[in-house]
Amino acid sequence: MHNEDHREANRGLLDSLLSAVALVVGGGLGVLGAVWALRVAPDLPSIFAVPVRDRGVTAPDVPLTYWLTWFIPPIAVYGCYGLIVWAARPSMWVSVCTIGSFTAIYGLLALLWISLDVGGFSPG
Repeated sequence: MHNEDHREANRGLLDSLLSAVALVVGGGLGVLGAVWALRVAPDLPSIFAVPVRDRGVTAPDVPLTYWLTWFIPPIAVYGCYGLIVWAARPSMWVSVCTIGSFTAIYGLLALLWISLDVGGFSPG
């Protein structure tokens, strides 16, 4: 009886530790993916640096390669973790923690940077 309680306590500790590691790894992947996309994304024409409300002319469309660059990291991460979940069912909760953390961090960084790139920015 005592041995069984000890094993369950160890299992709970291991689950907590793996969840924490998964959250950190997912956040790290989110930052790494956003930095990669930021560095690889093609430069937009200078008209995009002007805020939308101040553009006197219509800006050209954002190139498709710009959008594809920002979609590559999530597709790669979701695909890899989808395969992990498919191949190893017991690791599903670790993958869900990682994907949740990745989505939160990458989503926030991508939204911020894309809005600055496409929507324009300037001091008030």
